[in-house]
Amino acid sequence: MSYELGEKARMLDRRLTVNASIYYEDWRHPQLESYPNDWALNVNGNSVSIYGADIDVVAELGAGLQFELAAGYLYARAMSVMRHNPVVCAGAANDRADAPCDPVSECGQVYASIM
Repeated sequence: MSYELGEKARMLDRRLTVNASIYYEDWRHPQLESYPNDWALNVNGNSVSIYGADIDVVAELGAGLQFELAAGYLYARAMSVMRHNPVVCAGAANDRADAPCDPVSECGQVYASIM
């Protein structure tokens, strides 16, 4: 789910422009990238929450001069990662190249991810 509330306003005979917004996103089961033992691996997360705000101000000062100001804030948090994604890797506990393993703690070399 994603929510955003914003305003775009021009004031003072269009000499001042203000654009502002706040937003919130809540993702369920996103794919996240992990690097166990320096190998890129996609893992499924349980949830991710993101929220933030931004503002842009542009002022026409006259004589061809313009003042611009922009600011933003972003906060993102992954709640948890599903630790039992089936992946095929070498170096699993039973030393079989096709054995499923835990990508966070067991995989030495990842050959494929089964999702």
